[in-house]
Formats: sequence, C-alpha cells, structure tokens
Amino acid sequence: MLLRVHDHTTGLQSGSPTPEQMLAEVAHSLRFNRRPDFLRELARADLILSCPPSTRPDLQGDEWRSFLRSAFADVDFSVYSDHFLVPLALESGRWMAHPKTPLAPIIQPKIWGSELRLGAAFSEARLAELSISLVEAKRAAQEALTGPVKRVPSFMFRTPLVQIGEQLTAVAPSLVQGQLHTGIWGRCLAAARRAAWARGEQDSWHKVFGVLFDQYAEWVASEAARMPGFQGPIGYHLVPRTGVGSADEIEDVVLAQGENVLLASCKAGLIPEPAIRQSADPAKIMEWLTRVFFREERDEHRRGAAFLLDARIRGLREGRFEPQLGRGMNVYPVFVMYDHLGESDLLLRWFVGEVSRHGLFGGEHVNPPVVIDIAVFEQMMSFVGHGNDVWAALRAVSSDRSAGGSLERYLRDAAAPMPEVLRLPALISRFEALIKRVKANFKPQPAPP
Repeated sequence: MLLRVHDHTTGLQSGSPTPEQMLAEVAHSLRFNRRPDFLRELARADLILSCPPSTRPDLQGDEWRSFLRSAFADVDFSVYSDHFLVPLALESGRWMAHPKTPLAPIIQPKIWGSELRLGAAFSEARLAELSISLVEAKRAAQEALTGPVKRVPSFMFRTPLVQIGEQLTAVAPSLVQGQLHTGIWGRCLAAARRAAWARGEQDSWHKVFGVLFDQYAEWVASEAARMPGFQGPIGYHLVPRTGVGSADEIEDVVLAQGENVLLASCKAGLIPEPAIRQSADPAKIMEWLTRVFFREERDEHRRGAAFLLDARIRGLREGRFEPQLGRGMNVYPVFVMYDHLGESDLLLRWFVGEVSRHGLFGGEHVNPPVVIDIAVFEQMMSFVGHGNDVWAALRAVSSDRSAGGSLERYLRDAAAPMPEVLRLPALISRFEALIKRVKANFKPQPAPP
C-alpha cells in the first residue's frame, strides 16, 4: 500500500480533465518525481541559513544563532547538519541506486550515527522526529487512496520514515532528501511561532526566509561574477544594490550586457501543504499560483509577483533606472522560485495565457517571462559565469514554448559535453568543505592490531 502512494502517485478525477486540472496534475507530479543534485542541495541548505537576514538588526550574531538552536534540537545548525542532516541525505542517495546490488532503504536507529562524535543517541532522537508508526502510516495511506484522486498522504513529507519493529523504512528516498528543502524550512517556521521577535505575526518566518532566499540568490550571482568567463568575451555585469529592499534596488538580481538586461524576481514561498499535500483536488495548485503571480490588490506592494515585475519594466521604460539601465534595453524577466514547480508545457502555456489576459510584459523588446526554480537559477548563473550566451538560451526557450521549451533542458543539452559548466565552482567548494566537516565528526577508528 505504501508503495502505491510514494513518489509516483498520480491520478485525475474521472472524465475529461480541464486544462487547469491537467496543469495542476503535471505540476503536482513534477514536485514528487525528481532526483536533486546532492552537491547543490546540500550546499544550498547550508548557505541559506549561514547568514542572518540583513533587514533584521534584532536577528544578528548571537540572536540568530539562538533562534537556529531553538529550531534544531538545541544545537548549532552546523552541528545538526553535520551529525544528522547531511549523513542522512547522503545515506538516502545510496538507497536503491545500484540495480545489481540494491541497498534497501532501511535504518537501524540504535546503531545509525554511532560512529559520529555525538553518538547514536543524538541521531536516534532526530530519526524519531522523522518517524511514524506502521499503524498510523497504514491509516493515513488508506485515507489517501480513498476517492477518485490518489494523493500522497501528508505524513510522508514530515515523517518519511516508518517504524517497523526495531528498524525504520523510508517510504521513498526523495521524501527523506526533502528534509534539505522543506524540512529545515518547517523546523524554522515552528521555532519562529514560539520566538519573541516574531511578535505573534503568522507570517514572520515567511518574511525572514524571503530575505534569506533573496540574499542567497544574490550570493549565487556574485559568485558567478567572480568567474573568469563572466566579463569576457560577452561581457556581463551585475547592477549592484545597497541591500535587500534598499532604495536603489531595481530588482532582486539584475544581470546586464550591452543592450540586454535580465531582471530576476525571487519568490521564497512554498506551495502550502493544505493546497497540495493534504488536498484531493489537484486544481488547488492553480489557486496558489494565481495568488503568487496574479493577485490583484489596490495596494501596489501587495499585488502578485507578475504585476510587480511588470511595474519594474515600465519604470525602466520611463527612465527611472538611468544611467545604470537604458530605456530601450531588451528585457528578460525571470521568476526564481524556492519551491520546485516543474517547467511543463502546460505550466508555461497557462502562465503565458494569464500574462496576456492581464496585459503584462507587453511592448517591444520584452522577452516572455520565464519561471524557474533555484536549482535552475544556479545552473543558469554557472552557465553565464563560464562565458555562455544566456540571452540566446532565454530566447530559444521562449520560442519553443509550443513544444514544451524548458530552460533546464536547454542548459542540460548545451552543457552535455561538459556538465561541470552547470555547477557553480563556489557551490562545489562549499560542498567539499561541508563533506570535510562531516568526515571530521566521525570518531577515530582504532588502529589495526
């Protein structure tokens, strides 16, 4: 039963689906059928929480460290990561990876982690936080399989390990690996709700994480700018800002070259659990997408992301950003998401249709907007840092939308002879440093007799 509801869960309501239902199902499926690049996933999780939010002077230094300790079992995040999160993620990457000698997704909680300096007790307690009993798992799975739509039960995202006797069995490796993505976010959300600095505001952590994500995207771009190929032969440059949300900010990330400019708007929100993971209606994702991108409000600052980025482009055309950016530049709008939506043909067609319906991103020299997740943004900036033509890539993706154009696919095909082109050197260095830290935390092995 549990195998029926793991990563490959799909299913629409009976009858002919509407385009909205088809889009929702494709996006839903893409969220649960993906194998992340461990190098980037591990380095990103480590980096996002390593720098406190620049817009919160009350969350710097010891205050930020104290908050993270409250979220991660009363230890520094680096300790939680090095002694549990990273080893668990690496372990999950080995499960079922080799068809000839498959490693079963099973953990012995009383033994696992015993070779680390904190010992098995620390790991066992952390594993218990991600576990659910077999009886509870069966009940939740039965409920998920009831009705015309077969959905993924919500317990799998928060507790992807099922207690069977003295051992834990992972429902799916990707759900364990999701602790690098949604798991750390959820722990911080819970801690923020208890924190005095949140002042009881329900969206306090969402605002803080938005700044953290913005800072991370800026770091990715700045590291790409340090690469030798960034300034030549094409000659890219980043338009700087004083800080997140500063008066001189044009957009979250601004990449320019000649008559071309890329305006990247970073959106840190996660698809809400009630809308997707606990809902039997796949069209719920449509409501969330509409709210994020096309919400209509009188207050300009509360409008959807598409309206806000369109306003930036209109400001550019009015000369508000001269001399950094000229009025007549070719504009390439990009939305960078923390959550993974998938660059499906249906998603792109729906997005373009909504853009047209609202009259956004019109006029000459404006490329149709592209929606990507942070992993593709990292690949794109590495592609740029190696001196490749990102404008040609974005134009090709836009022109190929009728055939399901995908920036991720374009970059992968373009870099096929040299896949390292899509891995930012700074992320490789961070990953190597992280692994070195983890190795240093293993107990020394006794010398052979």
